[in-house]
Amino acid sequence: MYGHSGPHRSSSDIINNLTEQINVLRAQNDSLVAQINVLQADNARLRSQLPAPPAGQGYDPPSAGVLAMPSVLESLAVCQERFRSQGALWQCSRQDCGRPAFDQTCFREGHMAWCNTHNRVITGDYTSCSIRYGERGDCFPVEWQDRPDWRDIVERAFREHKVGRKGLDNNYLNSILFSIPYTGPHSWGGWV
Repeated sequence: MYGHSGPHRSSSDIINNLTEQINVLRAQNDSLVAQINVLQADNARLRSQLPAPPAGQGYDPPSAGVLAMPSVLESLAVCQERFRSQGALWQCSRQDCGRPAFDQTCFREGHMAWCNTHNRVITGDYTSCSIRYGERGDCFPVEWQDRPDWRDIVERAFREHKVGRKGLDNNYLNSILFSIPYTGPHSWGGWV
């Protein structure tokens, strides 16, 4: 470094330059996060203003279990993200399935049900979750049912604030609710 001049830069100049670039990128990231938060709030507000679907579309009225399905899918995703972030995510309990535990596809395929009372998975052919024996009669199992009015059911769940409030990225949540392949980062609670 002594006696060098011209195109050669000192280490401190390089570090200072990189630090400036990092600060610019952090500011851009903060700005983007703020914009995302505004867009998510706008999205939630707009969804809550959706009108109720017209009556008499020819579908059987949805049962309480059917109405719970959107929140079940969201709860499964939250559980999956929590266990993944803790490094404790197991596989589906079904022998011939290699998907991660709490996978929404497994729920749709009947590998498990969800206890809506205790917010727990009901595995295999069981009819209750693994809560204390004396409380098993209180279980409210929710199983997947294909519905031609699924979009209406999801919109109702948003209107009634039964989904969209557990911290999942909106694009990720929509991909789960509508079985759309999602390629973005899984994010929950600020973790990516």
